[in-house]
Amino acid sequence: MKWLSVMGIVVLSFLFLSGILLAAESSGIEVPLIPSPDPAPSEKGTNYLNLILALETTWKIIGMIGTVIVGWVFKLIGSKVVKEAADKEVLDVLHESVMATYTEFVQEAKRAARDGKLTSEEIKTARTMAYNKAIASATGTAKPILVAWGKEKAMSVIELIVNKLKKKKAA
Repeated sequence: MKWLSVMGIVVLSFLFLSGILLAAESSGIEVPLIPSPDPAPSEKGTNYLNLILALETTWKIIGMIGTVIVGWVFKLIGSKVVKEAADKEVLDVLHESVMATYTEFVQEAKRAARDGKLTSEEIKTARTMAYNKAIASATGTAKPILVAWGKEKAMSVIELIVNKLKKKKAA
């Protein structure tokens, strides 16, 4: 990633310098590659005016490049914010499905059990129920993301949510 930044600086420097040279040439200033002696006193005023015009053009070029860079940064930041919001929506759907499964299935299964704990088969059933509820209730951007995650990843996230809720309840 660091080399990309260095390359960006090199490209921008090249564009800046070529913009100055292009602007200087278009305004009539000769840009020698080898320094020449000072111009005659009568030409000095003209050269300063031409230099000012060249710099004005250069600032316009810099402004255009800056606008492109700022637009690219905003686009990058905006897409990250949208992705985070979509991921949060998926997590909210999964959390709601876990809570619904807890109230509809887990509480009853715990009451029915002698020791008040679920069997491994009931745990699998509860997680599958939570996944199915999440798929059924997901809307908007959450549904395609949840489907793209697949059952294994969604089940892993459901397990993390359940463990977090258990820790919260124990505390």
